[in-house]
Amino acid sequence: ASEAAGVQRETQAQDEKNAKEAGAKTQFRPETSIADAVQMASTLLPTQAILENFVHQNPLASLEKMGFNDAIHHVHQIEAYMSPGERVFFKAGTDPRKRVNEAMVDLS
Repeated sequence: ASEAAGVQRETQAQDEKNAKEAGAKTQFRPETSIADAVQMASTLLPTQAILENFVHQNPLASLEKMGFNDAIHHVHQIEAYMSPGERVFFKAGTDPRKRVNEAMVDLS
């Protein structure tokens, strides 16, 4: 445990040193061109792949207070239930949402 704490302290110290060095190298000046500003930002911002589907809330928040096995059992029970739309798709072989949308267009 003490070895892990030592590694963590070293990592934190290195991160602080890198941040100070980056700050010293990237002081913004009013005469800085846009290209230079973008370059400066690219060194400060972490590299992150594009998020295709960003979820701003945790969809599993209701499971956080459960134990792991209880949460697995709860999700299994929910997934075992077939929604009305799934039942129509299973019986009719077609997506009912398309038919509903077409019916709504006919009504308008």
